[in-house]
Amino acid sequence: MAVGSSALVGNTSGNNDIGIGFFGGSSITTANNVIAIAASGVSSVFGQVDNACYIGGIYGQAIDGGTFGFVLVDTDGKLGIFTTDANGSKATVPSPLGLQQQATLNRKVEEQQATIVELKSAVAQQQKAMEVLIGQVREQASQIQKVSAQLEASKSAQQVVNNP
Repeated sequence: MAVGSSALVGNTSGNNDIGIGFFGGSSITTANNVIAIAASGVSSVFGQVDNACYIGGIYGQAIDGGTFGFVLVDTDGKLGIFTTDANGSKATVPSPLGLQQQATLNRKVEEQQATIVELKSAVAQQQKAMEVLIGQVREQASQIQKVSAQLEASKSAQQVVNNP
């Protein structure tokens, strides 16, 4: 089946292929049961692959982070938005809003971690500056003690001289 300009134009021996859109499936020549929607229909990694579906114009496109949802494929190839757990119970996929809130929280945590790193660096710098100041104060105290001792010695010498 082919719909659109040049859809499946190159298909020579593939069976049950569907090409939709401009050049949809035009590169399929031998693969079987391939659905190509406005795409070449050939895997960029493996070449022609049977039982495949290609949808062009999807990969690498920007989407609105506040409105997206996950599309999942089960083992039968059925598309859907729910998964089942090991017991067959229906499990919901996180909502885009929940994912957006998590992304916001993650960003805030990263910002807080960066702030903590900056604060630790600032504290370390302040500690080094305080150590330098403490060293200077100790040196000044030592000099003051020396000058005081010299003054005391000088006073004692003057008293000896003044008391003949």
